[in-house]
Amino acid sequence: MCRVPEQLRESVKRRLAAAGRDFELLEKTIAEYEEQNERQRTLLDQLLQSRGGKVEPLLQCKEEP
Repeated sequence: MCRVPEQLRESVKRRLAAAGRDFELLEKTIAEYEEQNERQRTLLDQLLQSRGGKVEPLLQCKEEP
């Protein structure tokens, strides 16, 4: 059986630990985006209800001839 050199083992451990931290940061960022999205959805729902469900476009594009 082949033994893995200790230096390689430690290098792999460090890389796995760094990857774990990256995933934790990614999960935190996703959670923040989901919270922000939910707040915006709630605000949009409130706006739609206050206007009776009718929304006029904020910008009107004119088609060029």
